[in-house]
Amino acid sequence: MRWELGNEWMAFARSFGEGAVLSLLFDLFRMARVHFRWKDHEVALMDLFYWLLAAPIAFLFLLRSSDGVIRWYLLTGWGVGWLLWHITLGRLLLFAWRWITGILILFLQKAAAVIGKKAEKFRQKRQRKRQRKEEQKKAGPDKRRQERKKVEKRLWKAKKRSKKGLKNRG
Repeated sequence: MRWELGNEWMAFARSFGEGAVLSLLFDLFRMARVHFRWKDHEVALMDLFYWLLAAPIAFLFLLRSSDGVIRWYLLTGWGVGWLLWHITLGRLLLFAWRWITGILILFLQKAAAVIGKKAEKFRQKRQRKRQRKEEQKKAGPDKRRQERKKVEKRLWKAKKRSKKGLKNRG
């Protein structure tokens, strides 16, 4: 009699732990719902998926601990374990999840704003460059030759200044 009672207490303790694990699994699904808007049918599918995961776990536990016989103390252990996890560590876990993802979202928004500004500057620069090319095409070949000569003249003057600077040093 004493040995059986010890086994029942151990099974109760394991069912308590399993209830907490099932609550943790539920909280993982709950975390997925926190930052995204889900349609009703999507939430129903997530719930179905949770139960498709939870039912075999519960069945295998019953099969292992009491040869498949449903005992009230096992159901009580599951319920108490699930509830205690849910109202203590589950709330803490969900709070931490919201805090971490909130900071991450804030960081990503700031990064996107910075990247957006840089992209806008790049786009404007590219647009000005295209406009200059179009103006050159409209101006015709004579205008392009004149601009090329101006550039060559500036380069020649810069070269001359650098040679002059080298002569003064030497």
